[in-house]
Amino acid sequence: MQDLENNKTVKSLRVNNLSKRFGEIPAVANVSFDVEEGSIMALLGPSGCGKTTTLRLIAGFESPEKGNIELNGEVVANSDTFIPPEKRHVGMVFQDYALFPHLSVFDNVAFGLKRNNRKVERNKNLSIKNGTQKALSLVGLSRFHDKMPHELSGGEQQRVALARALAPEPSILLLDEPFSNLDAALRKKLRSDVKLILKQAGCSTVFVTHDQDEAFLLADQIGLMLNGNVVQVGTPLDVYSNPVNLNAAALLGDTNIIEGIAQNGKVETFIGQHLTNSDVNGKVNVLIRPESITIMSSTSGDSNGEIIEKEFYGDHEVIIIQLSSKELLRVPHPPNSKFAVGTNVSVRVTSPLSIFKKK
Repeated sequence: MQDLENNKTVKSLRVNNLSKRFGEIPAVANVSFDVEEGSIMALLGPSGCGKTTTLRLIAGFESPEKGNIELNGEVVANSDTFIPPEKRHVGMVFQDYALFPHLSVFDNVAFGLKRNNRKVERNKNLSIKNGTQKALSLVGLSRFHDKMPHELSGGEQQRVALARALAPEPSILLLDEPFSNLDAALRKKLRSDVKLILKQAGCSTVFVTHDQDEAFLLADQIGLMLNGNVVQVGTPLDVYSNPVNLNAAALLGDTNIIEGIAQNGKVETFIGQHLTNSDVNGKVNVLIRPESITIMSSTSGDSNGEIIEKEFYGDHEVIIIQLSSKELLRVPHPPNSKFAVGTNVSVRVTSPLSIFKKK
């Protein structure tokens, strides 16, 4: 959505220099990012990096030590202001869904609407009914309205939790590891379904995850978190193609790291000279994504590696190559390839490559 008068993209959420400690432990340190209206933002990082604490600060379950949080232009938390969770108009889907076991699907979804309608006059019952039915329809559970939570599958319970959070039409929706309790096959299907639901609802969303596939599939923007900091924000393609450092690169897909010498936009390695996307000179670490590697059988002098192992994963295999420099490359390949362990190969890499100055 555009603010035509000021020609600016409307921000549903602004987080600026947010910090929070628990005792002597800095859980969140100077975190900053924006979420545009109607977009989906993923906070991606390993366990303990501060993702969930950031989410709880936005929701109002924790108060920041410094920094500020704005929702739709209103400051809800800073050093002087703290608006409680129930007044922030934020929807939350917890990791364990937190459904009320004694309430039906309909009553679980209606719960949030009842809280928001306490001051509404006698027409509130009709409003609650319509809002609940609308939310259940949005997540595809209209016919389950009279079931109890224990009668539902894990995926259906997750949809109920999502409907309950969306029913009051929150300013922003927060999801804490929303698919972590589901098996792999259901997780894959539900991720696509949830993205469609969120886009249909038009709800600005922040979700936290340690799963890169989840972040790639659902998010318009990804914030990479490490050690309490958001180290990079960008589209999935941006952060994957141009990571700010090796740690950020490792969060987003398989990485191969070899050594090289960089000079004047080129880097010399044991597998040849390549263009780089950096002006760094000197000794560097070279990031090589698996999809940029091509391997060919070699019986002549152009061999620069040997296949030392193969890992089978069903729909693909990973070929592990030891280069003449003794460095290892992991290369995905269709299953049942002609390459056998012990085969000498010629490794070729697509340019340009990302490089990082060696410390």
